[in-house]
Amino acid sequence: MTDDELRSMLRAWQAPPAPETLRARVFRRRWTPFRWLLSGEIRVPVPVALATLCLLIFVAYRAVRPPAASLSDFEQVKQFQPRIVRMVNETR
Repeated sequence: MTDDELRSMLRAWQAPPAPETLRARVFRRRWTPFRWLLSGEIRVPVPVALATLCLLIFVAYRAVRPPAASLSDFEQVKQFQPRIVRMVNETR
């Protein structure tokens, strides 16, 4: 096939129509914040994501953990009476 034949064939060639799926991707619906909440994404570097995850785990641990014992309501022993408690299998 010569160059002239190829040029004439290319001039006569018609491109096929674009599929409807392409039209839907090019002409998307208007952006709304609510739609973004359902299908949006945030690109975050892995170290930042891991640091955030560690922080969330630490905060959850602190929230679930019982509070530390406080000595504010400590009362001194007024009368000390020691008592020896032995195990059942111990001999006296």
